[in-house]
Amino acid sequence: VSTVLDLSTGEAIQYVQDKELPWLGAASVLRLGVYAGIKTSPYGSEPSVRVALSKELFAVKETRAVVHGSVDFTNSGRTDAFVGVGVEW
Repeated sequence: VSTVLDLSTGEAIQYVQDKELPWLGAASVLRLGVYAGIKTSPYGSEPSVRVALSKELFAVKETRAVVHGSVDFTNSGRTDAFVGVGVEW
């Protein structure tokens, strides 16, 4: 939405334009998160903390290709890790 104001008359004209998302685009978003929760495993359920990092690689319309990694730290001292690629929308 754009508005043009004619200063001599005080009249304002609005221009509304629907723009499509680009078909293919570069992405530069980096996300870091820290989460607390309960982790279930063959050893039972226990409180844990997860640290996660995601980096967008590129986007096709509203779908984004992402590389994601996370590390889980449990109360018992066990550490689990995950690294992978996927899509988000």
